[in-house]
Amino acid sequence: MQAFEQCHGLEYSYVGDYICLMGLFLGASKDVEILVENRIIDNWLPSNENVVRLFHNLNIENLVSPDGFFFEGLIKDLNAFRERPWNKWKANLKQNYFNTSWAAISVSGAVILLILTVIQSVCSVLQVV
Repeated sequence: MQAFEQCHGLEYSYVGDYICLMGLFLGASKDVEILVENRIIDNWLPSNENVVRLFHNLNIENLVSPDGFFFEGLIKDLNAFRERPWNKWKANLKQNYFNTSWAAISVSGAVILLILTVIQSVCSVLQVV
């Protein structure tokens, strides 16, 4: 389909644009794993690394028009989402501090202890007054 699109000079190259988009998304086998888990793609190849290589090889001779890119709006929306400070902060917390369930459990425990300490302090002050 990619060769047909490129050889016939069609006005829009949906397949070529899709291949380019997937090439942008798939930089490592972990990216494939995320897309498969969220049911965005189905992996019928033996490994996730094979999917990355497949899209990389398809993208080598892929012709994409810069002014007629079908997914241009999606790319702009994703970049705008990524640049929001709240989203950067949330991603940083998830990747660096809450990358395991034990980290979330320990933070929850610390917050509960802090709340109980504040309650105990308030009760002590009220008892003296």
